[in-house]
Amino acid sequence: AKLAEELIKRGFKIVSNGTDNHSMLVDLRTKYPDLTGKVAEKALVAADITCNKNMVPFDSRSAFQTSGIRLGTPAITTRGAKEDVMPIIVDLIDRVLNAPEDEAVIAAVRKEVNEMIKKIKKENNKTIIVITHDLEEASYADRIIVLNNGFVVADGTPKEVFKNELVLEASGLKTMESVSII
Repeated sequence: AKLAEELIKRGFKIVSNGTDNHSMLVDLRTKYPDLTGKVAEKALVAADITCNKNMVPFDSRSAFQTSGIRLGTPAITTRGAKEDVMPIIVDLIDRVLNAPEDEAVIAAVRKEVNEMIKKIKKENNKTIIVITHDLEEASYADRIIVLNNGFVVADGTPKEVFKNELVLEASGLKTMESVSII
């Protein structure tokens, strides 16, 4: 409910005018009339913010484009996030949707998202398991396990795993030239 409340404060239209649960449908047409759900989803996912494009009532766009996105809080609350981070999350969402094709904005938000998750993880002594092909995201981990065809080919800290570029390349992962190890 807090996420929906914060989205409404920022000028987003929640289809049900709020929510009593963890999930909400956001109609983008009110705040970003030219932005499709497809573009919004792609930009937010690139910034490590999970959402899905979704049709909204009286949507003039096709199911492949949509005018809305579906957001939910389980992915962050199960990691230990509380209501106090919802305004920050809405700010991050708004920054991406304000510039959905700006790679610099998306990269900056992705970094903030991962730093926030790392901080929440540490504060709450949580173990977070993420399956990803994004090596920048993986660089925030305490431990990385690389699988190739179902077999473990590397296991260690990001620094240890990223040293072995042959294993990364053989596993279809790009090298770490542009990613700094934390």
